Amino acid sequence: MKIISQKDKFIFILSFFIFLFPLPSFSQPLEYKGKIATYPIIIEPLILHQDNQTIEGRYKYEKIGKYLTLKGKINLKNNTLYLDEYDENNNKTGRFIGIYNKKSNTIKLTYWYDKSRKKKLKVFLPPIRLITKKPTTTPTSQSKLLYVIPEEYKDYGIEEIQFSPNLERVAIIFRTPDNKYFAVVDGKEGKRYDEISKYSFHFSPNGQHFAYVAKKEGERFVVLDGKEGEKYDEIWNLVFSPNSQHLAYIAIKDHEWFIVLDGKEGEKYDLIWQLTFSPDSQHLAYTAKKDNKWFVVLDGKEGKKYDWVRDLTFSPNSQHFAYTAVMEDKWFVVLDGKEGEKYDEIQSYSLTFSPDSKHFAYVAEKEGKKFVVLDGEAKEEYDFIGDLTFSPNSQRFAYVAFKDYKNDYKHFVVLDGMEGKKYDWIRQLTFSPNSKHLAYIAGEDNKVFVVLNGKEGEKYDGISNLTITPDSKYLIYGAVKGREFWRIVEKLE
Repeated sequence: MKIISQKDKFIFILSFFIFLFPLPSFSQPLEYKGKIATYPIIIEPLILHQDNQTIEGRYKYEKIGKYLTLKGKINLKNNTLYLDEYDENNNKTGRFIGIYNKKSNTIKLTYWYDKSRKKKLKVFLPPIRLITKKPTTTPTSQSKLLYVIPEEYKDYGIEEIQFSPNLERVAIIFRTPDNKYFAVVDGKEGKRYDEISKYSFHFSPNGQHFAYVAKKEGERFVVLDGKEGEKYDEIWNLVFSPNSQHLAYIAIKDHEWFIVLDGKEGEKYDLIWQLTFSPDSQHLAYTAKKDNKWFVVLDGKEGKKYDWVRDLTFSPNSQHFAYTAVMEDKWFVVLDGKEGEKYDEIQSYSLTFSPDSKHFAYVAEKEGKKFVVLDGEAKEEYDFIGDLTFSPNSQRFAYVAFKDYKNDYKHFVVLDGMEGKKYDWIRQLTFSPNSKHLAYIAGEDNKVFVVLNGKEGEKYDGISNLTITPDSKYLIYGAVKGREFWRIVEKLE
């Protein structure tokens, strides 16, 4: 990174991070560990650009101890992903192949292609959640200057910038010429460390607390509101509760994994993953491994042991809890402690509660066919299903599907059990707040258009930011036609 030598460069970097690159989410894991075949790798969280297609990042190939750059694009027609890797000389050395899940904003890397040997190797990694720009709430005051970089910092580099959700506070990681790191929060300079993880650097949802992971003399610890916590070998997945009253993270010491909740260490396990709070902040769940078996730990109590568990999901009212489990090569959903029907597979991140928490759906697979299971009932079979979406009043249900990978690759929307017209691709299912209207973006013959209540709109070269106003009276989106850029507003009947 370039050294900041003038104050006006701060404005450039600030604009660059806030408007061109999405800011990291506070719930991101610091790294994703896995393997290419038998070779260990570590992938850092990947950045999804504002075009919702371009992805950038890097990963460490542990065999050679070097980081390789990753660049690629999502094919929005079929959600496939090709992520090319480059060495330090910008030579393309390989390619990852994967699938993008728009609903969960994650990618699942499945294969890696060795360009030199023309060999495809299997990739073993958990789904990687992409870093995207989060909307901010309304500021509590009028425009004001939050911070000015002091003249004595002119030779320091800027590693990361974070604003609080209400834009009342700002935090920055600086790097000194001798490679020491320190945080400045609300103009107050913190201690200097050997390292500060920019992926852990974030405000609580209410903006009143700030935390990050620092490293000094080989040990890592959390700094919360300027106070250092206990020291550990590694720290992962720093998460504030939705009400900002609790802070939890995964820690490792002497090869033992455990949760630290509000400074208190939990039970020791062989491995821990997928830490999550309930929406009301009253429950904490995570997956743990011990004696080669996986299980869920909910509010400190261990659940039944399985070969694998994942997809921890709370209902919006926090009264229900579900996850996916695997036992003897059979997949099933565990809802409120009860095991459901067994299938060949449950689609990743498909577990979905309705807004009123009374309905529950997911995608299952049996004998090569996928189908939605809605409130325990299996629906129509397809080759692809995605974007499970309930209406705001929880009375309507829609998703995208296509019938046949080989012969009928056209996508269509299934709304309340009825199949719609087929298109080359479909994305962004959007119900109106009053639940009376359904709109989505579709593509056909290299043109893009909005489909509203089954009726096709005008065709454009590109469309983005599909929105229905809170009063359900207007449909708004951005459109491109040739050299013209339009804001389209349509009145809903």
